[in-house]
Amino acid sequence: MIMLHKPAWCWGAEMGSNEYGVCIGNDAVHTKIAYDSREPALIGLDIVRLALQRSKTAEDAMKTICNLVETYGQGGSCFDVSANLPYGYDNSFLIVDRTGGWIVETCDRVWVAKKLTEGYHSISSVLTIGVDYDLTSKNLETFAKEKHLWDGSGKLNFAKTFQ
Repeated sequence: MIMLHKPAWCWGAEMGSNEYGVCIGNDAVHTKIAYDSREPALIGLDIVRLALQRSKTAEDAMKTICNLVETYGQGGSCFDVSANLPYGYDNSFLIVDRTGGWIVETCDRVWVAKKLTEGYHSISSVLTIGVDYDLTSKNLETFAKEKHLWDGSGKLNFAKTFQ
């Protein structure tokens, strides 16, 4: 069973929880990579629902989200399709269970993840993870170089590179 907070027009959700105590919220993040040039794919709201359906822990959900972003990408209208608005965005996800959590930030098909072990955390409509990430997509550095956003020197700062 999952509980969702969702817009009426879409299948996915802005936030939700499942029977295992996994809770996920997401927020829109605008990045340097043009959204309107992408092929239709998953939107962040769909990714939230899919991760809740497939996960028993926050770590499971983080891995599911990262795999979906890397495999299928993000694309498509983030409004009711009857409105015919081509507006879209990338996503930031806050994922928790009773033992800890993760923040995942995305841009197109790349992502970074930061493990949360203590304290208070939130996400917003801006990228916040710089160089203090724990995991990345396989092609993060290659993608940043191909888009001429990073020259390869030093550790890639996700927030500065993509926002």
